[in-house]
Amino acid sequence: MFIDYPTWRHQQEEFTQDEALVPCPSCFGVGVSECDCCGNEVSCSRCDEEGRIPFGEVADHEYAFLFSRSRYEDALINDAVALGEWIGSDPIELLYNNGLEPWQDLIIKKIHINP
Repeated sequence: MFIDYPTWRHQQEEFTQDEALVPCPSCFGVGVSECDCCGNEVSCSRCDEEGRIPFGEVADHEYAFLFSRSRYEDALINDAVALGEWIGSDPIELLYNNGLEPWQDLIIKKIHINP
């Protein structure tokens, strides 16, 4: 039902269009970064404080940030929640039945997946 991490990563790298906006690897998508000399927050010059840049501007060594396992897990959880709402099923049960080990933080009500 859900694709595994290597398949997801390959598809993301292969099929993301150059003009698609992705989180800026320089500021981690927040629009500000830390000054190298003084440590103060400064506007991210790479994304002009937008937090996103076109995928075509991402260097090969920055793919690890964009296609990390944690981003895969976030996408997987979002898909499980959407599917669960659509078919009336618990997203944790859907993930578990797919061979994953999900758990939910009851304080902040967020689903996680054990590696």
